[in-house]
Amino acid sequence: MSNNITWPQERVDRLLSLFGEGLSCSMMALELGDGMTRNAIIGKLSRMGLSNPKPAKTLRPPVKAQAPKPQPRIRIRLPEKVPDVRMVEKSSRKLTLSDLEADDCRWPFGDKEFTFCGHRQLEGSSYCAAHFRLSFRLNYREAA
Repeated sequence: MSNNITWPQERVDRLLSLFGEGLSCSMMALELGDGMTRNAIIGKLSRMGLSNPKPAKTLRPPVKAQAPKPQPRIRIRLPEKVPDVRMVEKSSRKLTLSDLEADDCRWPFGDKEFTFCGHRQLEGSSYCAAHFRLSFRLNYREAA
């Protein structure tokens, strides 16, 4: 199906003027009217050896990128009675890295050969209740 559109010199001049303003092909078609289509504009510009660069003016304003929504923080609730850290160290399961399960405490022990506490982690933490509390004490002392 071909759509025979006539291109009198006045229409070509107006097309070149709109092209020079940086309008998109859709905007040029709207400005020229008379059933003009975006594809007709693209075809004529192509036959004239012109290509429409990235338009300066478009039908819709550009969509601004939205910043990702922050993830909600997980609140860690400590049990009312937290075991003494010294008792945890004495009763450490002394697991190797390969023996650790997904919910085991990752508090390290040792200098050359590392083992880990291995007690059950607090939800949202890598440590058991006692080592979680100890990590905050250490961080607080370093900051002071």
